Amino acid sequence: MDQLRPDSAVLRELEQAAPGCSTSILAVYSDLDQLVVPARAARCEHPDLDATNVLVHGVGHMSLPFDLRVARMVAEHLWAHI
Repeated sequence: MDQLRPDSAVLRELEQAAPGCSTSILAVYSDLDQLVVPARAARCEHPDLDATNVLVHGVGHMSLPFDLRVARMVAEHLWAHI
């Protein structure tokens, strides 16, 4: 978990330029997440990346992978980028 703390080596690396990166990113985050605080920290904001950020209301951190709305979004995103 320390890898994702503010100013960690991983986060500093992710802030580096990524010209030509064609990976499509889906970042799903929740207003009820008590592990990722503030919630906006779960967003992917990078000028070189094709990122879609989706706020889901009322879903806790550990429930995100099991929420049907989230699972559907992830499946649709993956299917659209095959």
